[in-house]
Amino acid sequence: MKKRNVTRKNEPAGICIRLYTPVKPFELQKELSVVVATQNRSGSVLYRELVDLLDTLGYSIVKTFYQNSSKRNPQLFMGKGKILEIKEFIHENPVKLVVVDHNLDPIQIFKIQDILEMDVFDRVRVILEIFVRNARSQEAKLQVELATLKYEIPLVREWIHQSKTGEHPGFRTGGEFQVSQYLDGINNRCVKIEGMLDKIKKTRRNRRENKRSDGRFFTSLAGYTNAGKTSLLNALSNEKCEVENKFFTTLSTRTRRIDAKNLPVLMTDTIGFIQFLPPYLVKAFRSTLEEIFDADLIVLVVDISDDVHEIIRKMVTAYGIMNHEGMYAQIVTVFNKKDLLHDEGDEAKVESIIEGLGEAGALACDFVCISARTGENLDRLIEVIRDNLPDYKEFEVCIKKIAFNKALESFLYSKFEVISVEEAEGGGEGSKTRKYRLLGSKKEIERFRKGNEEVVEIDNGKISDN
Repeated sequence: MKKRNVTRKNEPAGICIRLYTPVKPFELQKELSVVVATQNRSGSVLYRELVDLLDTLGYSIVKTFYQNSSKRNPQLFMGKGKILEIKEFIHENPVKLVVVDHNLDPIQIFKIQDILEMDVFDRVRVILEIFVRNARSQEAKLQVELATLKYEIPLVREWIHQSKTGEHPGFRTGGEFQVSQYLDGINNRCVKIEGMLDKIKKTRRNRRENKRSDGRFFTSLAGYTNAGKTSLLNALSNEKCEVENKFFTTLSTRTRRIDAKNLPVLMTDTIGFIQFLPPYLVKAFRSTLEEIFDADLIVLVVDISDDVHEIIRKMVTAYGIMNHEGMYAQIVTVFNKKDLLHDEGDEAKVESIIEGLGEAGALACDFVCISARTGENLDRLIEVIRDNLPDYKEFEVCIKKIAFNKALESFLYSKFEVISVEEAEGGGEGSKTRKYRLLGSKKEIERFRKGNEEVVEIDNGKISDN
């Protein structure tokens, strides 16, 4: 039986009466008028990012209140005078939501909602709303539900604390038991979801290992949200995955093979990063992020059309998340959206970025400037990916002519990049061999050698006999 959302006297207003499992979008209407409270100037990078996040949801900002204070109120985040100023505005204007441009503590959310008598979203809650709307696959929905429940747990605990303050007749009987049951239900649901996600993760890991045993390599697209990762995947694989100029349109992974001659590389598109993500939110998407951390090569996609300082901030954020989660794979940096650079050249801009990254303590790595939209420099990117794959080597394979057949030739052309073919003198009584210079996986060439006693492998100019 569904319970009505009613507010009892002396109970904290707001989210404590509207707990939800899982979260549903706050409003499905196209436009929602919101007020933003921030300590970031309207022209700052973080403020513009919040505007883009709200725009992704279709929310329209009608007023921004700037708190000019270096000290934050531990109870209200902002000064009480500023909150009363916001309250006066929302009583005189048709506002449906107040957004605070920061990650708030539960007590701050309750206090602000109690004064404003209106729903208050912090930065994490805005991101969660985007996740809810963009979750399509079963895995993505589970991850979003887990992240939402983790967000909700401290709010429930704070609600319990707030409810125990003052006189509340009957609270320590059925009401307290009901709240405890609800909190236990959230924790139990989290454990269940984590178990389901672990099964998905194990299945995906087994699938990766099976494909690796066939000599394939895995690369993952990583980077700040809206950097053009899906567009790059489409360009490299000739696919038509949905692309939107909005944040967090990709929540579940999609894997495609790179459309390059005999290059055994599978590329995976993953969720984008954003600054100030709390650890529990990153952990909720661990099964998806594992696609990045378990890759043979990470392709870090960066929007080069941004300002240099903004690019550095986003790259440092990406490095921070990857290093925190135990990333060990080689990284190749791709500066995307080169076509949006007009007057300034990409070389000078990249030099400024690398210099800034050095000062920020982030590691600079191999890079290439491309445009996923126009296809500029995609061939160069494929070369860089090939050069950075682990155990992807150049070999010379000699097959004795007496043992040569079409099946062997077909296998070589299907599994390796054939650079050249020539006839040569082989070993023993003037018999001839056919010499192939190949690019391919070391695992695959070893498997080929073990199954063909007639083959002589030449690696780096040195002949090794079977």
